[in-house]
Amino acid sequence: MLKDISFKDNGDFFQKTLKTVKLCYDSEKMIQMIIGENWRDITDVKRSELTEVFEKYITYNYLKMFAKISNPSFEEGNEKKIGDNYKLVKTFLIIGQNEKIEINYLLLKKKKGWKILDVLLAGSVSEIATKKSEFSKYLNSGNIDELINALKKVIKL
Repeated sequence: MLKDISFKDNGDFFQKTLKTVKLCYDSEKMIQMIIGENWRDITDVKRSELTEVFEKYITYNYLKMFAKISNPSFEEGNEKKIGDNYKLVKTFLIIGQNEKIEINYLLLKKKKGWKILDVLLAGSVSEIATKKSEFSKYLNSGNIDELINALKKVIKL
């Protein structure tokens, strides 16, 4: 799917990518970890809205990042089981002839199979930790609507 991303603003492609994100990611658990202890203070309606906007945010970032790369390819690395419910899958994004970027996926076992819980860029930079830092000014205020509106602005909703 990522190989097909182009610079074109194609709503259908956004929807296809969003569908893939919804299937592959445990977006609710990710945003819950980003929000932290304040998650329990958020209403179910706001949790659902935030999760939905976060999935679109992930989709937007994938499209933005991969649109700049022509003809990317991937190489699978090894897989390491971490207890009964987690595993780490190593992959490498190949750009051009000689650039190789390690992208690891922390997967969580769910009832319907494995879901991405975190993405580790360059093998160690956690997407959850990065987003927690990026979103901190909204999280510190305690007003979840500010974060939702900020994410909507980024994805132009």
